[in-house]
Amino acid sequence: MSKFRTDNVIKFIDNKFEGTCDSLEMEYQRIPVKTPDMNTHIESFHPILEEEYNSCNELKCHLEVYAIASEYMNDYN
Repeated sequence: MSKFRTDNVIKFIDNKFEGTCDSLEMEYQRIPVKTPDMNTHIESFHPILEEEYNSCNELKCHLEVYAIASEYMNDYN
C-alpha cells in the first residue's frame, strides 16, 4: 500500500481528496499543525527544487513543469 503524508493545507483536508486516497488504496496521514519536522523530506525538497530548477527556467506549461520535476526527482533520489 502506498503511503502519503501532508501538512494541513486546505486542499488536503477536502473530503474529495480523502475519498480519492481511499479509492486508490493509499494510506494517508496528516501531520499535526506546526510540526514541519514530521515531514522533513518534502519540506527540504521544495526549496531545493525551487532554487535549482524553477528560478533558472521559464516554464510555459504544466507538462514542462512535470517533466523538469520528474527529471529532478530522479537526480535527487
